[in-house]
Amino acid sequence: LNTWTASSLKNVSFTSVEKNARYRVFIGNSQNKMFENAAFVRSLQGAVVTYPVFAESDVCDTSVKRVALVFDALDRADGLPQVLCALNQFKIPATFFINGEFVRRYPSETRQIVASGYECASGFFTLTDLTSAQDFVIDDSFIKRGLARNEDEFYDTTGTELSLLWHAPLYKANASILSAGEAAGYRYVDTVVASDNVETLIEKIVPATYDGMIIPVGVGTDTQKIDLLISSLLDSGCTIVDVREFIE
Repeated sequence: LNTWTASSLKNVSFTSVEKNARYRVFIGNSQNKMFENAAFVRSLQGAVVTYPVFAESDVCDTSVKRVALVFDALDRADGLPQVLCALNQFKIPATFFINGEFVRRYPSETRQIVASGYECASGFFTLTDLTSAQDFVIDDSFIKRGLARNEDEFYDTTGTELSLLWHAPLYKANASILSAGEAAGYRYVDTVVASDNVETLIEKIVPATYDGMIIPVGVGTDTQKIDLLISSLLDSGCTIVDVREFIE
C-alpha cells in the first residue's frame, strides 16, 4: 500500500509565513484501495472546500479483479512445502491439478495435498503434449481412458476422488480433446498465461491482471517467492477466488 507518513526533517524554518489561516493540510482516509491514506487540503476562508493533493489517491476504484491460482503437480515436488505454507498463511483458495506422473513418483506428497484440504483436479495421466503426440492415437477412447486411469491411481494412493475438473498437459488441447473430456463428465480449465517461474509471473503477469484471469503455477518450479506472488496480487487490488467461479 502507498502510505503518507510524517517527514523526518526537523527544525524546518518558515520565514515568510508563520501561520496560514487560509488552508489546512491533513492526512485522511483514502477511497482508493491502493492507498492506505491520502493528503488533503481544506480551505478555511469562504466556501469550505476539501480536496486531495493527488486526485488519484482519493478516487474510489469500484472495479473488482478476481483471479484464481491453480497449481500444476507434474513431475517434481520440491516446491510443494513452500506452496502449502503460503496458501495457509494467506488463507486463500487454490486448486491442484495432479498429473499421474506426480502420483506415481510422489505418493506421500499427493496425500499431503489432500490432507491440506485443497481441491484436487486431474492433470491427466501422462505429461505428453496431446496435440502433437506421435506414439498414441489421441481419440475419444484415449482421453476417457487416460482420465479414468488418473482417477484410479489417485484413489488408490489417497483413498479420495479427483474432482471433475481437468486440463490437458501443458494446457494444449483441441476441439476433439475437449469434447472427449466433456463426454467423460469433466469440465475443462484453460488459461492464457504460460506457466512460468514465480519471479516471471510477478514481473510480467501481476501488472497485466484482469477479472477472470487463471494463473497457473508449477509445483516443481522455483516457488521460493510464492508468498511474494500472492502478496503482489493482493496489493495490486486483486481478489483471489476459487477457480470454479470462472467455470460455473
